[in-house]
Amino acid sequence: MSPAEVLEAAADLIESRGWCQGRYAAIAVDGGSCGHLHPEATCWCAEGAIGRVAGLTLWALWQLDGRCGALAAMRDYLGRSVVTWNDEKGRTAEEVARELRACAAKLRGGAQ
Repeated sequence: MSPAEVLEAAADLIESRGWCQGRYAAIAVDGGSCGHLHPEATCWCAEGAIGRVAGLTLWALWQLDGRCGALAAMRDYLGRSVVTWNDEKGRTAEEVARELRACAAKLRGGAQ
């Protein structure tokens, strides 16, 4: 998958399944944390969703992002850490999905 495709799919995952803050993934929004690749995960932060879609462990996502480039692209687009941005007070799932799509559009050469 291209970085833009990964970001679009991460937005789809958050919109269709769920979004969370303060953890990479959870079994339920109000439930306990779990790994972003856990088969029973029901919600993800932006970075967890990128990792889930790319099929990369967090270590691989951080160290080997060149395999997909989506996390680096999102970090560059935001100008800061994706996790810190995701976890800001007042952030919404809709905003996270929208910005993932905007970054994907930018990568494709489209308008933001």
